[in-house]
Amino acid sequence: MTEGLTPMRKYLAFFLLAGCSGTPAPVDPFPPPAPGAGIQIKTDPYTLDAQTEKYYCYAKNVVTDTAAIEVQVHNGASVHHLAVFETLAPEPDGFSECPSQIKQTWIPLYGGGRNTPGMKLPDGAGFQFKAGQQILLQVHLVNAAPHPITETTAVNLLFSPTPDALTPAGIFALGNMSFTIPTGATGYPVVGSCSSPRDLDVFALFPHMHRLGTSISIETGATEAAAQTIYKVDPWSFGDQPMKMMNFKVTTGDFLRATCMYDNTDGHDISYGESTLDEMCFMVLFYTPFDHLNGCVD
Repeated sequence: MTEGLTPMRKYLAFFLLAGCSGTPAPVDPFPPPAPGAGIQIKTDPYTLDAQTEKYYCYAKNVVTDTAAIEVQVHNGASVHHLAVFETLAPEPDGFSECPSQIKQTWIPLYGGGRNTPGMKLPDGAGFQFKAGQQILLQVHLVNAAPHPITETTAVNLLFSPTPDALTPAGIFALGNMSFTIPTGATGYPVVGSCSSPRDLDVFALFPHMHRLGTSISIETGATEAAAQTIYKVDPWSFGDQPMKMMNFKVTTGDFLRATCMYDNTDGHDISYGESTLDEMCFMVLFYTPFDHLNGCVD
């Protein structure tokens, strides 16, 4: 096969043949960022039995002061939706089961369904982290197949080489934590509203309800009378809670209102709570410039 080749070409031919004769090195379908360029939160391989549902969490700490400017996502086939959070209180490092879909100590950074792409922050903005900050990846898994599925899921957070030069990004929560949905109620509204206490340069929205929600919307305007709906999810799907990238400005004193609608088919009253058996009503606004946690929550 190598007759007629020059010595150098023979060497290259033998080198290539030797490389092809062995077992090829496995190719990572979702490689981690280069050292120092970010972190990857990747699950261990998990197996989901046929016709089952699970919530798994994976936590990892950032090593140095830094800022994330992009979220990249690699979903397994059984992922119904996933979310990335910054934790205010430590969760178990590595793997844990986490049946609560969200906690008050989890600050959302990203959320999406199976086919939702990742997120790039606006130029010049970043989620800033101190060394040791814990980042949590939660995956909601649903296996409708008649056989078990084994797979992995991962998220890359890409860091800025100049984090100190970025405008901090963060969240402003609009919603309600004091409500009860009566047994059998249909089209039951829960509202959270206020006059904005600060200027917000919004670049994304993250709506959040649980199983009984039917629609959710946000209105804003210079006054309550002038407020208009700028985003609405109708019908609501509990298993598909993507982040909506959109740009608008809120000026200090502007009116803000989030409205959540519910049908209570559970046979008993349902109140606010962290469990998926309870309910929530939040429209989370991602904005700059961020300096501290803030919001309007009734």
